[in-house]
Amino acid sequence: MPCIFDERDFVAFGEVLRFVIVKGSNCFVFGGETDASPLYSIPLEELLPKMEDRENPEGTSLTISPSFNNISKDDISTVLLKYPSGRIAYQFTFNTKEDSTVAERFFSLVGGTKTGGKETASVAYAKVIARDKEKCQPEDPNQCVAK
Repeated sequence: MPCIFDERDFVAFGEVLRFVIVKGSNCFVFGGETDASPLYSIPLEELLPKMEDRENPEGTSLTISPSFNNISKDDISTVLLKYPSGRIAYQFTFNTKEDSTVAERFFSLVGGTKTGGKETASVAYAKVIARDKEKCQPEDPNQCVAK
């Protein structure tokens, strides 16, 4: 019998909504916009960003807020962070309805973490927090974090 559905995983944007800050070579993930402390941090040094083509998504990425033809809506952009082997480590999906450049800016920030340069005091402090919060990552970062 032919398969009449796409076997990709789908999830609503609101189910996985998080807030992120990139500081130095770390990405801090917050559960809410006003949270004082991050849920966890992601070290970015070894990860390579890739803008996902919504018309031809990666086979192992999630489709966030699908529209017709099982692709993400026009106002959704995804940046994949990949290991050097090419495997997806993390997926960041942005609502671009109010800010069409947010995904591109995140892509540039993550790609720019490898440039080095002088480290500011705030970046040094962020590294200390990141080391502690790295241990708090969920086993599967694609799972929803219980609030």
